[in-house]
Order: sequence, then structure tokens, then C-alpha cells
Amino acid sequence: MEDSDSSVQLEFQAMDADDEWITVEARGRNLFDDEAIGGFLLYIRDISNIREQTKKFESVFNQTFQLTGLMTQSGEILELNDPFMEFGGIRVEESRGTPLWECPLFAHSSEVQTQIRQAVTQASSGSFVRFDVEAEGVDGLASFDFSIKPISSQHGELSFLVFEARDITAQEQRQQHVQVLHRIMRHNIRNDLTKLRGYVDLLASDTETDTREQRAATIRDILDKWEGMANKTQELQNILTSESALASYQSAQQIAQDIQAKKEDEYANANITITADHDLESQIPSELDKAISELVENAITANDTEHPSVQISVSQSDERWVEVCVSDTGPGLPEMEKNLLETGEETPLSHGQGLGLWMVRSLVTRAGGSISVETSGDGSEIRLEVPTQPAREDSEKPGIVS
Repeated sequence: MEDSDSSVQLEFQAMDADDEWITVEARGRNLFDDEAIGGFLLYIRDISNIREQTKKFESVFNQTFQLTGLMTQSGEILELNDPFMEFGGIRVEESRGTPLWECPLFAHSSEVQTQIRQAVTQASSGSFVRFDVEAEGVDGLASFDFSIKPISSQHGELSFLVFEARDITAQEQRQQHVQVLHRIMRHNIRNDLTKLRGYVDLLASDTETDTREQRAATIRDILDKWEGMANKTQELQNILTSESALASYQSAQQIAQDIQAKKEDEYANANITITADHDLESQIPSELDKAISELVENAITANDTEHPSVQISVSQSDERWVEVCVSDTGPGLPEMEKNLLETGEETPLSHGQGLGLWMVRSLVTRAGGSISVETSGDGSEIRLEVPTQPAREDSEKPGIVS
């Protein structure tokens, strides 16, 4: 050894007296006699059982679908399993010693960082902690059922902390979908049934042909509205239950151009413009065309001017995210609908006029994105920030919609 005061540690395979291979750990250091090396002390032990147990632990640790890791009692990362590293696009070698709340998965929110730091403190005192939290991975934001469990030694002393995060994004979306659908349907059914009952009574007692035709037209409008809501509900249900809804990707700029062409055909008086970063080629999930199209159509129909104007802008702040902004010069988005888009919450006293905006939110959050809204009397600006997939050669684009 170059440094006479240092020690050496080796791990190797050796054959025992029964001609079986075992895993051996050897440690050695120099022995000194009057500051001169007088010998070498070698310590050897069989660690086959320890390595076998380690392999079993690593197998369980990495085969689970949950994001799992080990921490010191103060919250520094010791180990991360494969699903955690794949979700976050990080390596455990770069993360060891870093407090969990400073991990890139939680950097999107100071509130989330504080929540995790407080949970670590609570778990270090011996308590099991469990809560819901949002994390940002390579594919965007996702919701998790997060827990931290203290692990003690056989002497009752705290050894380390184990955390586990179970992805509940799809579960939360389905639950919110059912709640919002129930509120909207219950509200609209009650109102429209009252209207239908009144118009049917008037129709039965009215003898004037013109008036009867007006009543009948109103009833048809209500029925057409419900047919549209039923179709929109089915579309939303298909989106939330489809396993391949986000499997295909398409150029964000091409999606905007296709929507521009389609909506200008449907609304000849509308003026739709597109602005995009130069040479923007990044792709976003193809299903997001429905969300952007819905926003453009809402902007057109809500504007009572002769020539409603809508602008779609597409930009990319970094290699992971694309921002799509739909802005208009209409009356501005009502506060209730703004809250629905940004938070997904709809109070019992506030009900949307349809399921369109809820579909927008469902599509964007399912893709791992987020929505922000700025609105005033001069119009609205709705920004969708969604994770992107870098552009590839055509031969490498399975499932790309052209």
C-alpha cells in the first residue's frame, strides 16, 4: 500500500472446503513495530448470506411500481429505487446526501417542499406520516399518495426513514370527473326540467300556431343541448379511460395550424392567427388538440363582435416544456370558469354551462401539464404548459398523427 497507515478492503469470490463458491470480504492493514512495518493483519469473513439478503432487498426495492427511497433521520437521501429515478430523470449517485425536499421532483412548489420537510421532522420523532402531494417528473406533474415510515433497530433506536409515493393521478382525475359531472348534470337537469315542464304546459294550452312553433323550437333547443352534453360526457369518459390517449405525439405548431384551418372553415367571420418560436419542432400529446380546439371555439362563440379575433401562440422556454397560449378580445372568462381551469374545483353554488372546460383541464393534467388564466374586460389569456417530446425523424415516430 502506498500509504503505510491506510487499510484495504476487498470483496471477491472464493471456494470453500466443500468446493462451493462463497462471497468473501477481506480487510487488512499494516502492523507496526517501532514505527516500522512488522507484519500485515488480514481479517476475512464469509458475507454470502448478507449479499443474498441484499440482492433480495434490491429486487423488492426496484420491482415495485411505487416510488421508494431510504433517508437518514434528518431527511438526506440514502437510496432511491429505479421507478423513482425513471420518473424524475435523476441518478441516485447525484442525489445521495441531498435533503428529500430539495430533490428536483419537488422544486416546482415551495409549499410542497415545506410540507415534505415538516413530514420528515414528524417521522423522525417516530410517527408514520401520510399525505397527498404533487411531484414533477420528466413527463410533467403527477399526484401521489406519499408516506414516510420510521425504521428502528432491534434496540429501538431510529435507524433510517423509508418513503413511498403511489401514483394516484388517474384515480384523482376520475374522482373529480364524477364529482363535477354530478354537479353540472344535477344543476342543469333541475333547471331544464323545470323549463321543459313549463313549455309543455304552455304548448298544450296555446292555440296560436306561431306561438306553438316557438314553444316547440325552445323545447328542441333544450333537447339538442342535452344531446351535446351527452356526447361531450362520452368523449370525456373515453379520454379518461383510454390507456393509449397519450401514446401519440404531434408537432405543437402543426396542431395549432390544423385547428386554425378547421375553425376558420366553421366560423368564416372569425380571425385566427398563430405565432410560434422560430424552428419550433417539439411535439406534444396529440390528444391536446381537443383541449386547444375547445378553447379556440369558446373564445369565438363568447365574442359577440362581428369578427371575433383569437390568437394561438406556441413557444418553448426549455427543452422539457412547451407553452400554448390562446388569447382573445372577448368579454373575459367568468371567475368560476377561471377557477375550474386552474384548480379543477367547482363549488356547489357554481356550475359550468357545459363540460368543455372540464375536458380541457382533464386533458392537460392527464398529460402532466398545468393551466393559468389571465382575464379582464378586454379578453382572456389561457396558457397551457405541457411536457414535450423532442422532434424525431419520421421513421422514428410511431403513432404520429399527420
